[in-house]
Amino acid sequence: MKFENGNPGGPGRGKGSQNKFTNIKEQFLAAYEGIGGLDTLIKWAKKEKNQTEFFKMLTKLFPKVIQGELKIGKSVSEYSTEELIELITEDGKPDMIH
Repeated sequence: MKFENGNPGGPGRGKGSQNKFTNIKEQFLAAYEGIGGLDTLIKWAKKEKNQTEFFKMLTKLFPKVIQGELKIGKSVSEYSTEELIELITEDGKPDMIH
């Protein structure tokens, strides 16, 4: 059926039901805990062969665009990765790891 303006399309998701992403996220986090959680992730990430992949995954946890004004006294390129993480997160850990 062709989309037409003013036509809502269908009933959509039922009231109170979660979207698919929320369900997948919860299942992924349960699997993460099931394989050892943070301790296992740290052991894996410490292996030199996994560090590039770890940092690739880490970058996907941050917003692609950060808007706002940052007055910190020096150029962003002068900060280490750890310092930048401290500046953009509450305690230096991405939300997923809290």
